[in-house]
Amino acid sequence: MHLEGTHTFTADLETVWAALNDPEVLARATPGVTSMEPLGEDKYQTIFDIKMGPIKSTFNGTLEVTDKVAPERFKLLVSVQGKIGAVAAEGSFDLQSQDGATVVAFSGDARMTGVLARMGQRVISGVARMFTKQFFSTLELELAQG
Repeated sequence: MHLEGTHTFTADLETVWAALNDPEVLARATPGVTSMEPLGEDKYQTIFDIKMGPIKSTFNGTLEVTDKVAPERFKLLVSVQGKIGAVAAEGSFDLQSQDGATVVAFSGDARMTGVLARMGQRVISGVARMFTKQFFSTLELELAQG
């Protein structure tokens, strides 16, 4: 599955970069995250509780930030497993300042196994787009509260 898009924040580049690199902010903004414990620099043991229609599952695994070039870009690697399958995902985030605002361009790919893989591309893509919108909306609120 592939997902890409952009989101424009009214905040400046440094503020958005700081929020995207704050584990507490990320844990609050990421849909389904119930725990995010440090395993080392930029690597976390993460638990997600995800509900997709009639299916609800807990996923346990790691989230790692790599290839950081502050305040311009980073990669996010996610590897989680649950009763209904596993997800291995990699996403790239590129930040650009634009007239005092910050544009975040993202692109990512995920491989799924188990029931997740059998649910179908259309269903999973729709859920991924919904979670992405929720993430950016919640991050907007975090930035507004300063």
